[in-house]
Amino acid sequence: MRLWTLGTSIFLRLWGSYVFPRSPSWVDFIQHLGVCCFVAFLSVSLFSAAFYWILPSVALLTSVWMITCVFLCCSKRARCFILLAVLSCGLREGRNALIAAGTGVVIFGHVENIFYNFRGLLDSMTCNLRAKSFSVHFPLLKRYTEAIQWIYGLATPLNLFDDLVSWNQTLVVSLFSPSHALEAHMNDTRGEVLGVLHHMVVTTELLTSVGQTLLALAGLLLILVSTGLFLKRFLGPCGWKYENVYITRQFVRFDEKERHQQRPCVLPLNKKERKKYVTIPSLQLTPKEKKALGLFFLPVLTYLYMWALFAAVDYLLYRLISSMNKQFQSLPGLEVHLKLHGELKILVSVSFYPKVERERIEYLHAKLLEKRSKQPLGEADGKPSLYFKKIDFWLPVLKMIRKKQTIPANEDDL
Repeated sequence: MRLWTLGTSIFLRLWGSYVFPRSPSWVDFIQHLGVCCFVAFLSVSLFSAAFYWILPSVALLTSVWMITCVFLCCSKRARCFILLAVLSCGLREGRNALIAAGTGVVIFGHVENIFYNFRGLLDSMTCNLRAKSFSVHFPLLKRYTEAIQWIYGLATPLNLFDDLVSWNQTLVVSLFSPSHALEAHMNDTRGEVLGVLHHMVVTTELLTSVGQTLLALAGLLLILVSTGLFLKRFLGPCGWKYENVYITRQFVRFDEKERHQQRPCVLPLNKKERKKYVTIPSLQLTPKEKKALGLFFLPVLTYLYMWALFAAVDYLLYRLISSMNKQFQSLPGLEVHLKLHGELKILVSVSFYPKVERERIEYLHAKLLEKRSKQPLGEADGKPSLYFKKIDFWLPVLKMIRKKQTIPANEDDL
């Protein structure tokens, strides 16, 4: 427990130093510089790992890291932007980028592998045909030669002029097999097919490298553009309306402050409001969030099915080649976004821009009061209470566990 508390305090201190330097003293400045350099190192390392062909040399990598450190130390917007970009890599934009890159790797990789399998199939067929042709023609011709020599041996030689002339007869049999013509024709055909396959393999390799590069750049561009648009909308003239459906701790403190000043308050939320407005941080998903979660993973499952189809086609072709080899040898002689996406981006953005957060809180509080005033009096969900002081507000999992424990107890009573 002490280790967890110590780690939390260190993280909060570093987070505060990264977001806002506490004072212009040298100690705080060095701490702020160290945190910015560490974040820049992590971001540049991730970028170089994903796009190693863009930053091939250590000198260029070091230069980019130093430039990033300067931007992070001098610009609050740059610090916020780089964190939002890193968060986007694991959320909707990152999902789309990974799907695009994975599709390129799977499709181009398996198509290239299929061409290599075709080349192996051609080599196997050529080798087997050559072996079978030799095994068929050579034994037959050998038997035919033996038969001719046997017939010649049975023939009786002429005995004319035995005393004057001596006869010395020798039979020479020369063989000519059509296998030579067949092999020449096979070599010509094999050369033509291999030339076509080589051209297709080279083209596929070129398309693979170019396609993977373009898809990776498209994914990076998608992440950067979406992050920039989010930050622009959040800081725009109507930023206090954008994605303003989250009940944060600062909102709870603001409502409690309004309560102490004898002003109208909105907490706790009624049943209808709890379906629309989300309390963060919270582990409990609303029906709308569950639907968004399912829609988030729908394209992932679709692309996984397509990748599995390409892999299956590649595997079936491999099995076909293996089966044909065995058969030859046995012969005779293939806008949906999670609420988590908005929650993390909102929490990061409000840390850098507390003034904007104050405007958003006031707008949301006034909006809830206006809606509450239009409802009948009987629809209020209980008396106002210090809802944020209840443990269920911060740990809704405990509430779910209690419900599961009370249900068996009620069944035992029955």
